[in-house]
Amino acid sequence: MRNFLLVLGLWATGTVANAQTTFEQLDELLTAYANSHQFNGTALVMNRGVLVLQKGYGLRNVTEETKNNAHTVFQIGSVTKQFTALVILKLAEQGKLKLTDPVSRFFPDYPKGEHITIHHLLTHTSGIYNYTDNGAFIQSSSSKPASRETMMALFKDQPTQFAPGSDWAYSNSGYLLLGYIIEKVTQQPYEQAVRALIFKPLGMKNSGFNFAGLSTPNKAVGYISIQENHRGISVDSTVSYAGGAIYSTTDDLLKWHEGLLKNTLVKRATLAKAFTPYKNQYGYGWVIDSFVGKKGVYHNGSIMGFTSNIYRIEEDNVCIVLLGNSSTSKIDELTKGLLSVLYNKPYSIPREPKAIAVSSEVVRQYLGTYEFTPQFHAAIQVVNHQVYAGRVGETQKHLLVPIAPHRFFIKDVDQELEFVGNEHEGFNKAILHTGGEPMVGTRIAPYEPTLADTIAALDKALFEAFNRRDLEKLLGFFSEELEFFHDIGGLSNYEANKKAFEENFKANRPIRRELVEASLEVYPVPNYGAIQVGEHVFCHMENGTDHCSTLKFVHVWQKKNGQWKITRVVSFAH
Repeated sequence: MRNFLLVLGLWATGTVANAQTTFEQLDELLTAYANSHQFNGTALVMNRGVLVLQKGYGLRNVTEETKNNAHTVFQIGSVTKQFTALVILKLAEQGKLKLTDPVSRFFPDYPKGEHITIHHLLTHTSGIYNYTDNGAFIQSSSSKPASRETMMALFKDQPTQFAPGSDWAYSNSGYLLLGYIIEKVTQQPYEQAVRALIFKPLGMKNSGFNFAGLSTPNKAVGYISIQENHRGISVDSTVSYAGGAIYSTTDDLLKWHEGLLKNTLVKRATLAKAFTPYKNQYGYGWVIDSFVGKKGVYHNGSIMGFTSNIYRIEEDNVCIVLLGNSSTSKIDELTKGLLSVLYNKPYSIPREPKAIAVSSEVVRQYLGTYEFTPQFHAAIQVVNHQVYAGRVGETQKHLLVPIAPHRFFIKDVDQELEFVGNEHEGFNKAILHTGGEPMVGTRIAPYEPTLADTIAALDKALFEAFNRRDLEKLLGFFSEELEFFHDIGGLSNYEANKKAFEENFKANRPIRRELVEASLEVYPVPNYGAIQVGEHVFCHMENGTDHCSTLKFVHVWQKKNGQWKITRVVSFAH
């Protein structure tokens, strides 16, 4: 999920009673983050070689009301990069490649490949375009298997951002190339190489790659917003691949920490290269840090509803692992808070802001479009009697919760928005409060919902009713003259679809639908309504595993007597 902009939490700095044990302090801090919806997952803390905490917080699956625990399996996103880097170092130690080898050794036709080395790929100094910046691809195609050729086509011919080695820019594409190089050198799939060189020697039996196909009762569901039961789309392992495909548990990542500490996998001199800060304090799959004067190494990860972090201070055999199944921007702050507990330093405990009542008359004074920068315009609007903020040009909206006069908490991204003005002259400015300098936006237009806004809101309400199994509300969105065209099932009418919905809901089949927001297109139909075109994902649970399919659709909406109803549906690409 793309954040509204930056980050802000509502904090109350507190002192901790000396009588509390280390576990109690850690647990209190983690519980506060969990209660304020800033962490939902499993935490592990090792302090000077002693496991002092390993505990789950929040739900593994909202629908089933199952809780996270020490055995819950999570996607770890970009924490994968340190495993990819270790395999490269192992192959270098074995003499099968050199860190100075150019990309052209493995892919002779790669543009400027003779100037880009393995070292550049490892340290994000290659200048290669980052394929995950391609929002349209990520939204529409990231859940589908993709070949090496498809993935490389996303970045291979894009202009480089700078001369290799001259600057730093995070590039998932570089780590995909490292995975492909591993395959070339080992003559086996990337996943097999990681299993053989890392997972098997360390006994990491609950780690793997194909999370979408994983069948285990301990598998976590990833949420964009756990409060709203908004699930993230599962990214296919061929898309996240060597930059972000691994799933794991806190138990297995502790084995990883201990294997590195004991030099089980590679020699200490080889491993030292991974922990050497190059440009931007980045090593090989690790960020090099300092805490209370001691060297720390860490890396976080974020992938469609999952957030993770691993932080290690080898000098003291300290390791913190945080694996979460909800989007949060607080993972690094929480990690530093836990470190502060271990080293007896001051830390802060988050408090969730309390909502207050605000009349609809007052809310109307805030509505409109605000310009914070020429590239960042935000629309404040009311949808289904609630206030939302959203970046202009994007369909995703963020719920605003009133917490003080003229001040709102942006619930799912932990930010605050304050409106400035008065009842007589109007509220023409908004301040976005962040962890750094606040940003001031000026209202440049009153709120006037576009046709796209209207149809997006209707789509959201329609499928919220579907996901809740609210038959009466769902049927209210369809005209009794409905014609439903299906590329497998053929043509059906309103009564046939009503019956199908009734049977589906009675059978309690666990099916849910999510819109691929970047795919949404809306076209006006003069004197009638609108045509909605897009892609959506339908998922169902089977043996504890999510099975999802991305389909294409067309909805024809008619506005009649002030009401919008669907008169035609075309569902295809099954």
